[in-house]
Amino acid sequence: MNKKIISGLAALAVVFAGAGALPAGTFEGFSLTASAEKVEIVDSGYCGNENENEGKNVTWTLDSEGTLAIDGTGDMENYSFGRSPWYFDSKIKQIIIYNGVTSIGEYAFFGCRSLESITIPDSVTSIDDWAFAGCRSLESITIPDSVMSIGDDAFQYCTSLSSITIPDGVTSVGSYAFLNCTSLVSVTIPDSVTSIGSYAFSTCKSLASVTIPDSVTSIGDRAFTWCTSLTSVTIPSSVTKIDDYAFCSCTSLESITIPDSVTSIGKYAFSDCTHLVSIIIPKSVMHIGKKALGYNEFNNKKPDGFTIKGYKGTAAETYASKNGFNFVSLSDNKYPNVKSEVKDGRFRIKWKPVPGAEKYGIALYQSGSWRVKVQLPANVTSYTSPKLKSGVYTIVVCAKINGKWDTSNIAKRAFRIIIK
Repeated sequence: MNKKIISGLAALAVVFAGAGALPAGTFEGFSLTASAEKVEIVDSGYCGNENENEGKNVTWTLDSEGTLAIDGTGDMENYSFGRSPWYFDSKIKQIIIYNGVTSIGEYAFFGCRSLESITIPDSVTSIDDWAFAGCRSLESITIPDSVMSIGDDAFQYCTSLSSITIPDGVTSVGSYAFLNCTSLVSVTIPDSVTSIGSYAFSTCKSLASVTIPDSVTSIGDRAFTWCTSLTSVTIPSSVTKIDDYAFCSCTSLESITIPDSVTSIGKYAFSDCTHLVSIIIPKSVMHIGKKALGYNEFNNKKPDGFTIKGYKGTAAETYASKNGFNFVSLSDNKYPNVKSEVKDGRFRIKWKPVPGAEKYGIALYQSGSWRVKVQLPANVTSYTSPKLKSGVYTIVVCAKINGKWDTSNIAKRAFRIIIK
């Protein structure tokens, strides 16, 4: 053997001999092996409905990493305030509900303020009152299509929740369901929902837009109050009543469309909507409550220039007169009276303004249907076409009022332009 190798090995032997024995599994203080910390069950019990096998139909376990597992068949127990086994437990970070559980009971996870995620199976059909209230670290949740009802206060004060999709099949959004979900930016409400409860989205200060489906027939009192980022709302033609304070203090609201189906607007319904400078009230509205429109709820002041547009002899005119607001009378004739002329291969049309018009549209009849070719703002009442080919053009001008194009008597109103 090479003498240099032999001498080197001898030197290493002397060094190790002098250093003494090293601890097992280490080399100069560094670990050579790593073992994962064992996940342990730290608590467990039953959480089933007491009417089903004394509550033993559903069990729960909580492990050392903060995962709460719910397993079994049937409904969870409906707890009262502060009575769930894990009430206000800050160690819970994740909840897994296994297939077979059919309901998430009242106050089930109330105050689990460190909860970040939850898995809900398709077997769950109801989320009951206060189920997730106060889960302030919960940023998102997927509700399966199997869920048919969302109870009162179910997600209130989930202040980190940014979006929610309510599954098709849910028929009502419970009162206070999303109260004070201050990070909620968007919400999807399906066509199955027929009612939106009181305070349902109150104080959702980040909610910028919401689409209320045609299936909704009632909007509860204070349903959207203090939604300070909400800029526009279209109320569907299925709604017959707007309850008290429904959109009160929506300070960014600039436009609201009220359909002909609405017969009553409750007190303070649009009070303190400081950016709403005018509103169109249809003939169908028979009652407008105290300070429903044009007031600041807190200092009783009226904004300068606030205008109500409506029809003579209706509740809109009475309210405007009684409260000292500007009133613009809308004509029953909602379509423009048009004059036209042709010159140098172009046509020029002009018309008188239609009261309450939001914009005008110029439509051309082509291939058996009307096609809108030009849209103009409400302050423009004339139009000159580009140079056109020879031919006969059938044209109509429509006004958009209260969010809808007036197409009544469109065949009789249409006129012909002949370009030679």
